[in-house]
Amino acid sequence: MSTPSRFFVLCLLVTALLSYTGDFEELGSSARAMGKGSAVVSSLLDASTIYYNPAFTSLFSQREITFLHSENFGGLFRNDYLGFVYPFANYSLGLGIYAIFVPGVKITKLLNETLPPSPENPVVVERIVTTYDGIFYLNYSQSILKGPTNLTLGINGKVFYRSLGVNDAFGFGGDLGLGFKSGLVSLGLRLRNLFASPLLWSDTTEYIKMRGAVGITKIFHLLGGDFGLSYEIEGNMEDLPFYSNLGLEYNWRFLSFRFGLLRRCPTFGFGIVYKNFYCDYAYESSHYPEPESRELPSSPIKISGGVRF
Repeated sequence: MSTPSRFFVLCLLVTALLSYTGDFEELGSSARAMGKGSAVVSSLLDASTIYYNPAFTSLFSQREITFLHSENFGGLFRNDYLGFVYPFANYSLGLGIYAIFVPGVKITKLLNETLPPSPENPVVVERIVTTYDGIFYLNYSQSILKGPTNLTLGINGKVFYRSLGVNDAFGFGGDLGLGFKSGLVSLGLRLRNLFASPLLWSDTTEYIKMRGAVGITKIFHLLGGDFGLSYEIEGNMEDLPFYSNLGLEYNWRFLSFRFGLLRRCPTFGFGIVYKNFYCDYAYESSHYPEPESRELPSSPIKISGGVRF
């Protein structure tokens, strides 16, 4: 298959896989999470925790800034994230910005739109645009119980912006999270886009489907380090199937090694910590288990990092 033809097929496949409203929020915000299969709804991470479970940010002991840059499906999609968490004694506040860019989208038309398509009236490129999806998060998390056993509740208020090159939309929504941590075991629950968040186009209104996730994480002391095992079930609350995610992480001194299964698709990654700074890398073989996604290239560039202060 020629390069232009393959690119066209890949674009069609990606468009089909992302066709249902709201899936643009499912690409992730942390290379650490992606390296272990995104099975992190029950984990305390970095400032990307705003995205994965808004409840756990109240367990932070320091202020934190986290960034992510990710190239998805061989670079067809780019997504970025920037998050900030400011903890207080029993609660925390956070801000997050999540964005997706799809460059080089061709807007086409017939050479003569009054005539049917033919060899003499071909489809031509009218212009080339970049599509944007952006989400702004405002996070609040409250500790209900604090001590050896922790119970936390968190919410996100969200504002959406979508630009498809030919039409724009705004929307708003919210997430709800619940976290429990006792010793080396933690549990998490997240309801994303609670109450069917509206997305307002100029000529219609779409509703982003609520998506839920529940998971458990257990930490083991092993070989002089900490070994974490995480399991998560996630999916839409309506018609789409539920998926399971599995994550493994081994932390030894300043190094971390990760492996996961994201919807049955292998992932791996590693990380390094130096004083208050950290950097993580992840690789995803795929993001979807459906047979048609096998034509999609992998996502080898996922880098995140940050600082605690």
